Amino acid sequence: WKHMQEHGFMSAWNRLVDSLDPFGEKNALKVLGLEAGATQDQIKSRYRELSKQWHPDKAKGEDKELAQEKFLEIQAAYENLSNIKNRRKKANSKTVKEEENSDAMPQQKEQTVEL
Repeated sequence: WKHMQEHGFMSAWNRLVDSLDPFGEKNALKVLGLEAGATQDQIKSRYRELSKQWHPDKAKGEDKELAQEKFLEIQAAYENLSNIKNRRKKANSKTVKEEENSDAMPQQKEQTVEL
């Protein structure tokens, strides 16, 4: 409530929505700098680009710790998004198979009735 009074309704609403991201997809997209609906190829190419940029072996001195943290954050975001995309892909393929099977079943019943 205090946040809403100080920063306004939209800011409070955005914080609420961000906190309700159960799979962490929005946060992972922010880390990789992608928009919602990004393809697996876009995710992979952005991950490779950022991991090269923030790899700890490329950093020197004090920046090495920051690079290590950022690199681990990028890796976690990529793994999270890849897992989410794979789960959706499997769920969609199961749905398609179920629909094909349900479409095939009535035809088989009709054929047995006609005989």
